[in-house]
Amino acid sequence: MAEIKIKADSNGGTVSLKGPATTTGNAAIQLTLPVDDGTANQTLTTNGSGVLSWAAPVIADDSIVEAKLDIHAAPSGTDKFLGYTSNGMEWAVPSGGIAATHDGVVKVWCNFNGTGTIAIRDHYNVSSITDNHTGTYTVSFDTDFASVNFVAVISGGHSGNSSAPRGFETVSNMQVGSVKMDFRDDTGNEADPQVVSVICIGDQ
Repeated sequence: MAEIKIKADSNGGTVSLKGPATTTGNAAIQLTLPVDDGTANQTLTTNGSGVLSWAAPVIADDSIVEAKLDIHAAPSGTDKFLGYTSNGMEWAVPSGGIAATHDGVVKVWCNFNGTGTIAIRDHYNVSSITDNHTGTYTVSFDTDFASVNFVAVISGGHSGNSSAPRGFETVSNMQVGSVKMDFRDDTGNEADPQVVSVICIGDQ
């Protein structure tokens, strides 16, 4: 194995540069040294073509990851999330709206008039309401729940000072896409509240 041996200035030893047993493909490798001696803590690097130079060492940090995202179009509207699609990164509204992505928030709410021709005053994630008969309604959802094990809270009353019908309300026939409710007065008879409020929480 060929080597170059350099004696120390004071003849107190030698420094050797030794070639490998063979080079890749038995190629003739030529290394071009830097034009100076560099600065403190620099290391000798190559450009891949045999030219050597001094450079600061690169410290690897596995906790740092750099990613380039190709985002298509600027977001318009509100309540949108950035998601990966076959077209790259795009802005989209999750199914059921922004609340559908969080387990601990209200997924359905509705305020409707339960007397006469029933009508929704305001709502979130409600597709329709049905007047089954006196004091009994069904509220249907835009986005179904994952199971019937969600929580439904209901109340009935009047918009004025009167709280009649004073009685009780019950939830029945809970489906992933709807909930049925029944309102009765203090005598146990079914009665129509002027204000019906519904809140549902659960996994969707």
